[in-house]
Amino acid sequence: MIIISAGYGIIKPDTPIHSYNTSFNDMNETEIKNHSINLHITEDLNKILPEYDIIFLCLGLNYLKSIDFSKLDISQN
Repeated sequence: MIIISAGYGIIKPDTPIHSYNTSFNDMNETEIKNHSINLHITEDLNKILPEYDIIFLCLGLNYLKSIDFSKLDISQN
């Protein structure tokens, strides 16, 4: 299981974090794209996807927009 955090990017459930006040729900599409690039969300997802056989995304729309699916490598090995 992984978490997409607007404050930290891709984190695991047991990753210690400090309080933050950032949400993709408060951003427009351009801000989401730019912020997710700065957090390396798609890049980090590409690094961990090979660890999983099945991927289930449970995200709100703005969090889903934080992933650049055109750059996501979901090819089977």
